[in-house]
Amino acid sequence: MTFQEWLPNCLVVRQVRSSKGDVEFAGDGGELSWSELIDHNVKQFKEGAIDWLSPVLFNGHLQTGYTGYKEFNEIDEVQYKRVVVEYPHGGQGAIDFVVTEPLPEGKKRPDTPAPMGQHPFTRPLDEQYRYAAPGDPTLRSSDESPLLIMCHGLTGGSHESYLRPMLSRITGDAYGFEACVVNSRGCCQSAITTPQLYSGGWTNDLRHCVRELRDRFPNRPFYMMGFSLGAAIVANYIGEEGDRCDVKTAVVMSAPWDMVKGQQFLDGYQFGRRIYSPTLCNNLVRLLTRHLGVLLQSPLFKQKWEASKGKLRTVKDFDDYFTGPMFGYRDSQDYYRDASPRNRIPGIRVPLIGINSLDDPIIGGKSIVPEQELQENPYVRLILTNIGGHLGWFKDVNGYRWYTEPVCEYFSAFQRQVVLPGLKPKNTYDELHCKPVKTSFF
Repeated sequence: MTFQEWLPNCLVVRQVRSSKGDVEFAGDGGELSWSELIDHNVKQFKEGAIDWLSPVLFNGHLQTGYTGYKEFNEIDEVQYKRVVVEYPHGGQGAIDFVVTEPLPEGKKRPDTPAPMGQHPFTRPLDEQYRYAAPGDPTLRSSDESPLLIMCHGLTGGSHESYLRPMLSRITGDAYGFEACVVNSRGCCQSAITTPQLYSGGWTNDLRHCVRELRDRFPNRPFYMMGFSLGAAIVANYIGEEGDRCDVKTAVVMSAPWDMVKGQQFLDGYQFGRRIYSPTLCNNLVRLLTRHLGVLLQSPLFKQKWEASKGKLRTVKDFDDYFTGPMFGYRDSQDYYRDASPRNRIPGIRVPLIGINSLDDPIIGGKSIVPEQELQENPYVRLILTNIGGHLGWFKDVNGYRWYTEPVCEYFSAFQRQVVLPGLKPKNTYDELHCKPVKTSFF
């Protein structure tokens, strides 16, 4: 270890990858390995790469706390256009598209009435959001331009400060992507119309949204990115889809790979048990309260709501009373065991990068890393950093984050060097030494 690595704000990268070889791409446009693509184009992801985070935010608690402390509305301002989708399982969802066409100076974007079942936007979203008008083409670029699909964290939405830097940067002139955010039910001022919310293991809403997007944009290459609980949903979805997956490559940030160990870690130390878990639980309860009128239409929810009064202190309490039973699980532990993304790693058949920090105070560090599963599947690679917290990685106190540029560079390089030349993976199932995960969704 060098002297600089002893400094508390020195970020060091370690890669956790398969021992079964590499993903090899080939076609008329040539040949390329996944490792070559990463090492040649994304220097920040190379084994042993060093960078510097804010010296003021020198540990995981400070990095994580700063994410919630500031909204950073003065930077990375993003305008959105919302499309409401009808889920086949009942209920409505909201997809927020980044508006990239410039608005003439002095002009205001026209207001569009809220669709049936939804409400007009209120503060603080009313200045950045509007509903798409009927027949609105949604995106202005050609249908061949790549589209990044994002999933936010627990009780979050497209407004969150941890995803706006990515949206702002990747849709700019340097990279030229389009982007959208799939909001979980009831989040980001979206209304629910049936008594159902979401969970880390419920991937059908994302699956339906991807199909809706494919109907709208038959030729666009799709990319995907998830944060925290949204990272779990993305990883689970891609693992369940297997070789049917309509995504070129994906990145998941602060994914809770093992939700059982993550819960044990969070409730296993004083700060987690007394600060983080109650804060997250309160956010979840506020989400329920916001949609209580519709949720109480469910007899099961009504029973749990009455029984839970005065007993909701931690995330585990919430999942015992609500998430577990509402999604057919016995309790929180049954839910955590089934919904952990490590279970779906064997089914992943598109390149997926996970980025986790060893000082993550919400889900834990090394104890949740699924090293055995990662060893078996070359399509999954973990970028581990020694510092960064949970969805933090702040390089300064102004809101600039370490992961924004390298993730943009990775997606851009994959588009240029794999997708546009028409390269396809050479790997066969026999070479992978694992079979796609079984799922009941098909």
